[in-house]
Amino acid sequence: MGIIPPGGFGNNCNLCFDPGATPSNIILTFSGIKQGNDFGPGDPAPPNFTFNCSQNVAVACLWQFQVIGFTASLNFGIGQSRFVFNFFGPFKNVFTSNVAECTYFGVNQFQNPAGRTYFGGSVQAWIL
Repeated sequence: MGIIPPGGFGNNCNLCFDPGATPSNIILTFSGIKQGNDFGPGDPAPPNFTFNCSQNVAVACLWQFQVIGFTASLNFGIGQSRFVFNFFGPFKNVFTSNVAECTYFGVNQFQNPAGRTYFGGSVQAWIL
């Protein structure tokens, strides 16, 4: 997996890492993602950026980046992993893309519970 990014090692996420090898930070890069046809001019643009996500101290297999109005995260779970971006404020939508357990790369689409979709592009988790 390469070198652990600045911040060193975090709490053990035994599902996807050997003991003592869980990074405290993961880099998420969203690229080439587009809005679906049901979006209007006031809706947020896709988050085609790179985020330095910190491990959640209470959930060892969850890394998050948060600023006012937006969250990006990667959550390794049993049976599947999930890339998420979440807009707060008037838009209030959580978009998820589920991938195989301990997977660092996702493509296709991000969908919210109402069926609105950001599509295309990809997301990559980097453990440098």
